[in-house]
Amino acid sequence: MRATNVLGIPPERVSVLDFRVRYLADQRQGVLQHLVELNRDLKPSVVFCPTREDLHQDHAVVATEALRAFKARTILGYEMPWNNITFDANMLVRLEERDVELKVAALAEYESQRHRPYITERFIRGLSHSRGVTIGEEYAEAFTLYRGVL
Repeated sequence: MRATNVLGIPPERVSVLDFRVRYLADQRQGVLQHLVELNRDLKPSVVFCPTREDLHQDHAVVATEALRAFKARTILGYEMPWNNITFDANMLVRLEERDVELKVAALAEYESQRHRPYITERFIRGLSHSRGVTIGEEYAEAFTLYRGVL
């Protein structure tokens, strides 16, 4: 909730569900149903989800069910290098300094992850810079474009 606050997302727009961590595969239908309801209620133009190649079992379930629930929407899989052996960075979005600062600040709110090397400002800036260099920019964010709907 603190991270979403940093990003400026009002609390009433945040859902915290009661699924058991690391057991989403057993609760796949409930995950799908929740995403279908979000699609119906929000009618999003763009959906962000983990990539299907994410090695974390719960992330993989969310990605698969998001592709089902939002198949008529633009769907972008986000990069988490510590969980991806492969990643298809076929869509890049330019970032400005303030975007990187906001990302660093939001991720710093995850107390349970603070000890991880991928939560450091150095790593976040380095990855953003590396992705930016590939498109001639200072910073960028990479995604896998699963479906583009214009």
